[in-house]
Amino acid sequence: MNVLCHTNRIPLARMLRFVIHLDLGAVRAYLGAVPLFGHRDLAKAAANVLCDEAMHSAILRQALGENPVSEPAFVS
Repeated sequence: MNVLCHTNRIPLARMLRFVIHLDLGAVRAYLGAVPLFGHRDLAKAAANVLCDEAMHSAILRQALGENPVSEPAFVS
């Protein structure tokens, strides 16, 4: 993808990979935090945010022509 972001002349693919990195960091943070919430409603809200961040990552990976789900996604 050779498109440039118009604001800073950053290649779009590079910018999207950076955003994917941020989204995955948020997923990991929420994944670690959800079990720590003492209130069930707060845990559910955090789990919803976790899912949204994971969807963002999948959509951006697909936009880059990559597999939207990382390989070890369903390994327990």
